[in-house]
Amino acid sequence: MGDDAAGVFRDKWDGKPQWLEPKRLSLPPKQNPLRICEAWAKATGDAGWAGVLADSFLRDASIPAYILYEPGMDLLPLMDEAIALLPEHARWRVTFNTFFMDLPAGLSCSWRCCVVNTDAAQSASSRANSGVIIDLTKRKDCTLASRYVIAARTGRPAVTEKPVTPIPLEQAPAVISKS
Repeated sequence: MGDDAAGVFRDKWDGKPQWLEPKRLSLPPKQNPLRICEAWAKATGDAGWAGVLADSFLRDASIPAYILYEPGMDLLPLMDEAIALLPEHARWRVTFNTFFMDLPAGLSCSWRCCVVNTDAAQSASSRANSGVIIDLTKRKDCTLASRYVIAARTGRPAVTEKPVTPIPLEQAPAVISKS
């Protein structure tokens, strides 16, 4: 039997099929520090878009966000940076798909990356339900303000004199888009 990779996963198995006793493991300590979202800045022209994605998840994780992109774009660095903006307790709750087409019944996906001009991308605005749509094919500055947008641009937690009050859903725009 191989060693557990990083104390969590087995990296090889040489034994016969068998039931393994469950063991309580701790996840490795924080290894994804808050930083300037450089991949987002390169992809969109404004690192703040990563903060929009993080903020939308924390406001209501049940409302999906859509990221539209051209084939061949490497989306994992974008997901990594946006997840790093989240408080540690929320990071493991984010679900994402870097090639979203459709969702089987009973499953959820928080961040849905869709290739532009696919059926999934074209129906994103009707599926977003007052959520976020970020179009990586168009470069535009992020004009939204939140502590997560600031953190994405500076790489530091935003310090505010007053707590940031979320916008009530009835006052939020139907779709927040960078297009």
